[in-house]
Amino acid sequence: MAQTILTLQGMSCAACASAVENALKQVQGVDSCTVNFGAEQAQVHYRDDQASITDLQTAVADAGYHAYPMVANDPLGKSPEAKAQQQAETQRLRRRVWVSGMISLILVVGSIPMMTGLTIPIIPMWLHHPVLQWILTTPIQLWAGYPFYINAWKALKRRTATMDTLIVLGTTAAYVYSVVVVLWPAPFTEPGAMPAVYFESAAVVITLILLGRWFEHRAKGHTADAIRKLVGLQPRTARVRRDGVDQDMPIAAVQVDDIVLIRPGETIPVDGEVIAGASTVDEAMVTGESVPVEKGVGDEAIGATLNRTGSLQIRVTRVGQDTVLAQIIRLVQEAQGEKEPIQRVADQDTQWFVPALLTIALITAI
Repeated sequence: MAQTILTLQGMSCAACASAVENALKQVQGVDSCTVNFGAEQAQVHYRDDQASITDLQTAVADAGYHAYPMVANDPLGKSPEAKAQQQAETQRLRRRVWVSGMISLILVVGSIPMMTGLTIPIIPMWLHHPVLQWILTTPIQLWAGYPFYINAWKALKRRTATMDTLIVLGTTAAYVYSVVVVLWPAPFTEPGAMPAVYFESAAVVITLILLGRWFEHRAKGHTADAIRKLVGLQPRTARVRRDGVDQDMPIAAVQVDDIVLIRPGETIPVDGEVIAGASTVDEAMVTGESVPVEKGVGDEAIGATLNRTGSLQIRVTRVGQDTVLAQIIRLVQEAQGEKEPIQRVADQDTQWFVPALLTIALITAI
């Protein structure tokens, strides 16, 4: 039995995470699988004599998403290819938000006189002309909303429905109905009234959902930056005394029970116990304590803290993933993907939410 963690891309809602999880569970040899939508990761337990990481990636790709093996030397476990795709997606999303936001603002302002029944001198009536609104809404519907159509089509091929399905059905219905009203207004015209169009509704819905997803991307980016800053606290090398010889070596080469020398002004590279020397150590970056702490023989030294005044010799007690800093990083990563109880309930209800709404809409149409 083997275990791997895959970084995922392309998921837009909890239903997408369920689709990826189901796709992975159907791979022969997979024993269990858990997909975390917030962290964009999948933890898979599988038999390595029946399945491989390539098989897992293929299953995710067939479901319409992308999966990459975690990279050991990256704090977030993301490969350069995954990072490049994520950055490109964030740029595309921001561009769509700005363009659709500006156009939607014009559409909403132009619709105020018709929605309120009031004549506002600073808003010309031609701004609400149906043909003009059609022209302005088309780029939002077809370009800004393009990712929703792609994701909805992927869900349709899997015979499932996601939030993208609802977005596509709702905005397309408003858009197509409005186009029909513009081209053939007679059947929809009441005496003394203009036929109603809903171009601004379709545009605003797409814009607001894009805005929410952009905020979500930014939040994930801030969390990633925080993790990278935590990793940056740890020095890359340590001065180790072995067999009476002092030598600088990479942190990865330091072992438990090694003797590490720390001079004044240096950052303590690893966790350990002070065996010689005395100094004050600034532990604010780890513990939050603003006052430097005095350290002497027998005291514990925490990696990534700053040695202030004297020299210290410490015996290494923890390295790698066992250090305090590594545990803090792990807790931050777990907190990013941790779900509140109400969120777990919401994820379960998502599987029924979309089909229920579609059923209600069908009954209403009939």
